[in-house]
Amino acid sequence: LTLSLGTGDVIGFAGLDGSGKDEAAEALFGLGVLDAGTFEMEGRALHLASPGEAMKHLIALLPKHRERQAVIQGRSIAENTLISSYRQFSTALGLIDSRRARQVTADKIVEFKVKAKGPEIGMSGLSGGNKQKVLIARLTLNAPRLLILNEPTRGVDLATKPEILKAIRTDLSRDSAVIMLTESEEEMITVCDRIYVFFRGRIIAVLKRGEENFTVSALYKTIQGV
Repeated sequence: LTLSLGTGDVIGFAGLDGSGKDEAAEALFGLGVLDAGTFEMEGRALHLASPGEAMKHLIALLPKHRERQAVIQGRSIAENTLISSYRQFSTALGLIDSRRARQVTADKIVEFKVKAKGPEIGMSGLSGGNKQKVLIARLTLNAPRLLILNEPTRGVDLATKPEILKAIRTDLSRDSAVIMLTESEEEMITVCDRIYVFFRGRIIAVLKRGEENFTVSALYKTIQGV
């Protein structure tokens, strides 16, 4: 895999299950070991041994399986939103400034149009789409330079999908580079500037916005090996 991207870019990793796209995304978040090559950000070589290292370099991941890998079950919207950024809201004594934390969560609820009565509502009471919005809001609190979104509309109702796709295209990419993985060719064509198609662990094609083959049907055929 060879690519470069900058702030404002939204690129897609496409391919069948087992093509290598998921492994590539996870490796960029420190979840896989690089056998060779380099990964650089702003001219500095990064050696990501863990997700913690990736987060220090302002890389954020929305995992594929929301309920198992991202949602903190039995906890509130506020806790799920703030879990990776509590240090921003701590006082000199190391205590959480609860009023400020609650206000930030309330602001995110409004920004991402989460349908909930307030930050204290439990995540279990939200629809799949609203849970996904909370998780995306969580990622934005640390001002990431690289956002990796694996199936951001997975299990989301049809009415909510356009909202999430619009947020990716217009809001999340404003200060970040974005890598998106999705099984929907339509979503890829709608959101991405470039699409890298994986097959057996290699890139076999790159589709670019504005070119003749940047269509849903052409992308589908390329993924299927036609």
